[in-house]
Order: sequence, then structure tokens, then C-alpha cells
Amino acid sequence: MSVNDSGSGADLKDWLKDAAINTDQNLRLQYLAGVGLNNYTAADISEEITKFRKFPSDLFIATDSWKASLKQAIGATR
Repeated sequence: MSVNDSGSGADLKDWLKDAAINTDQNLRLQYLAGVGLNNYTAADISEEITKFRKFPSDLFIATDSWKASLKQAIGATR
């Protein structure tokens, strides 16, 4: 699974609700990124994010049966 498969911004709204924003006045996240460089938590984070992913049915102009077939083919559960 690639990063692009993680979901839309709307899907991740609840997961990101308490996220810190990196700004020029507060570079805390850049510092933490360096500290966590060798923590190897990317797979854990990706797995957590994909729990919020939903099938993007609004992206496709097709019949409901075609969308259902596509959803099944890619293994989408929601």
C-alpha cells in the first residue's frame, strides 16, 4: 500500500483533530522529525491512518454495481 492509498482529508479529519501545525514560529515538528528519524514507526502510522480510509465512491461516475465491483476488487471494506 502506498501513502496515496491512505484516504482523503475528510476521511482523516478525526485522526488529525488534535494534530499540531508546523509554522515558522513553531518548528517543534521539524525537531521531533529529526529525533524520531530512526524509530521506524512509518508502518504503524500507516496502519493507523488506513483505519479511517473509505472507498471514494464520489470519485467515480458509474453504476452502483460497477462501483461495488471496483470496491471488491481493491479490497475496500468501508
